[in-house]
Amino acid sequence: MLCRSSPALYWVTVVLANVGKFGISAAFAIIYVWSAELFPTLVRSSGMGSSSMMARVGGMVCPYIADLVSKAG
Repeated sequence: MLCRSSPALYWVTVVLANVGKFGISAAFAIIYVWSAELFPTLVRSSGMGSSSMMARVGGMVCPYIADLVSKAG
C-alpha cells in the first residue's frame, strides 16, 4: 500500500482519496438528476426507484468487492 511504503506520501494518498470521493459524489448527484430526464413521465417513478435501488445495492456491495480485490492482489 502506498501509505505504508513511504510516510512522505501519506498526504498525497489522503488528498487523492478525498478527491476521488468528491468525484464519485458529484457524479452520483449529476447522474441522478440527469436520469430523471431520461425516463418518460409515465414510468419516471418506477425508473428512478429501480435506478436508486441498484445504486444503493452497488454501494453496499462495493466494500466486499474491494476486500476481494485486495486479497487477490
